[in-house]
Amino acid sequence: MQILITGAGTLLGNSLAKYLAKKNFSLICTYRNTFPSNLKGIKNIKLIHFDMAKKITFSKKFNILVHCASAIPDYNCSKNYYNKVNVVGFKNLLDLCVKNKCNNIILISTMSVYGKINVKKISEKYKGKKFDDYGATKKKMEEMLKKFTFKNNISSTTLRLPAILGKNSKHNFISNIFQKLKNKEQINVFNPNLKFNNIVHVSNLCEIIYKSLLNKGFLVLNVASKYPVKISNLIDMMIKYIYPKQEILLVKYLDNNNGFNINTKKILRKKYNLYSTKETLKRFVKDNLNT
Repeated sequence: MQILITGAGTLLGNSLAKYLAKKNFSLICTYRNTFPSNLKGIKNIKLIHFDMAKKITFSKKFNILVHCASAIPDYNCSKNYYNKVNVVGFKNLLDLCVKNKCNNIILISTMSVYGKINVKKISEKYKGKKFDDYGATKKKMEEMLKKFTFKNNISSTTLRLPAILGKNSKHNFISNIFQKLKNKEQINVFNPNLKFNNIVHVSNLCEIIYKSLLNKGFLVLNVASKYPVKISNLIDMMIKYIYPKQEILLVKYLDNNNGFNINTKKILRKKYNLYSTKETLKRFVKDNLNT
């Protein structure tokens, strides 16, 4: 079994490569901007630099694709950029899958495929509207994979992710609040009573992808932590982890009656192991407390 992992320079792609290498899989790991130097020298990992938005040509053979690479949400990115990296890039990878007779694809997707969310709990059945440019291209990728799966009679799993937490993870609600608390900055937090589980720890996500290697047929799953916790309780936990012997008053809570949490019934029915929301937060804080 030869596995192609894209995005080896990202938190997820890099962590997954290390995780699967320890399980003795033969891996081809691609990167574009960030060279994953910590993977260099691992005997069952071959590192390849390529830009998937351009025509892909390389001779390495694989039969499973785990597609972690993506343009990330950024207000400075154009619609054309998202389309080039996400849609055109994925089309090029699918062409490569045909040439290699790849029989299993795992696509890392996002909650952004639901567009503007108007419910308090989101399930895989929710039909979104009003997509931003990033979400629209990720939704298009999902549609491409569904069509490819049935046309070529292969297996595929689409994992719709919330924020990924791990060492040095950035640009998400929990990471931003954690950093401000460490810096003793005053912060405003909305919806303190909202039950929240919109996070997954990268180590848990590696386990989830590993289990998905055995899936058959076509599958779409929401990924999140189990057992949602009130936002105010999560922030109290962070404060206690960071300042165990001090009373810190940095948070002002406000209400705006927005927000949602993620329905994990389907992924739990499939016998996946999910960390609890509290465990996810605890691991994230431990990863970053001294960084």
